[in-house]
Formats: sequence, C-alpha cells, structure tokens
Amino acid sequence: FRVRDNAAAKCVQIFVPMFLQGELACTVKANKPFVPPPQLFGIQGDPNQPQPPPPPGNQQALMQYVQQEQARQQYFMAVEQSQSDYVQREYRASIMESFLNYSIKEVGLKEEARPPLRDCLVRGLGAMITEMVDLPNGSGKLVADTYLDDDRIVIDPDARRLKDAKWVAIKCEHPAWEVAQQYQAY
Repeated sequence: FRVRDNAAAKCVQIFVPMFLQGELACTVKANKPFVPPPQLFGIQGDPNQPQPPPPPGNQQALMQYVQQEQARQQYFMAVEQSQSDYVQREYRASIMESFLNYSIKEVGLKEEARPPLRDCLVRGLGAMITEMVDLPNGSGKLVADTYLDDDRIVIDPDARRLKDAKWVAIKCEHPAWEVAQQYQAY
C-alpha cells in the first residue's frame, strides 16, 4: 500500500491563494476608431501639405486644385470626427472601468472567484457570469456574480477551439411559474 498525493488538490491549495493575493481590477479601453486613408477621399500626395495654387488662366488645373482642397477639407473633418468619437469612447470606458472596479469591492468578488478558479485549475473550465439582478419588491437593481460550473456551459460542438465557437450557451433551470411569468407563457 503506497500513499499518493492528490495532485489536483495540491495545485488548488498552492495556486488559488497565489492568484487571489493581489487586487482584482478591471481595465476597460476604448476601441480606436477607423481613420480613413487620404486616398479614399481622392487626395493625391501628402494631405498635410497644401498644394500651391495653379497659375491663373489654366481652368482645368484650377478645377483640380479646388477639388483637391475640398477633398482635404473632407478628410480633415473625418479625422476630427473620429478623434472626437475616440474621446467620447475613452470617457465612457473610464466610467465603465470605475463602476466595475467599485462593484468588485462592493460585492466581494475576490471571495466569489475561488470556485471558478478552482474548477479552472482542476477541470480546465470555470466561469463566473456578472449580471444585473432585480431587488425584491422592485426596489432597484444590483450587480451580482454567479458561479457557473462547466456542466452548465455549452460550447458550439463544431468548434475545435474556443475562439472558433460561433455560440456559447448557459443551461439554466427555473420553476415553471417563473418561466411563465417572465416570458408570458400561458
């Protein structure tokens, strides 16, 4: 009779505290908007250097010059619009990041993260879902985290890797009256 160590239990005992020792923090970054290339507007050459005006008397060169200047103005307006969109996105991202980091401390997410982290180390998949939950008597909503074991997660069976999956679903069970009330089934 030989005593053997439970490697999975040792892994969990060593790594879960190590992973949870620091602060959990969310980082939200704004996506950079698409800045169209100057060639899309029909600009020839560098859009930052204006072309010298053509000599007087050449009507066709004057028309091309006017078209190029209009294209440059449209290009700079598009660039300015994309920059203002990016500033708004950054502002929204900073608000979202502040809210998520506040809610992590408020709902005690660090302790809630133990079961999914354990399952991730032992079974290869552990997940938490963050959702808005209605408070009793319609008094408001609260952010809540729910642990999902891998038996409740269904991943597209046609996908070989997770990033190739076209869909991921969560199996959930509710009482019949709750389903009827929520989906107005009769």
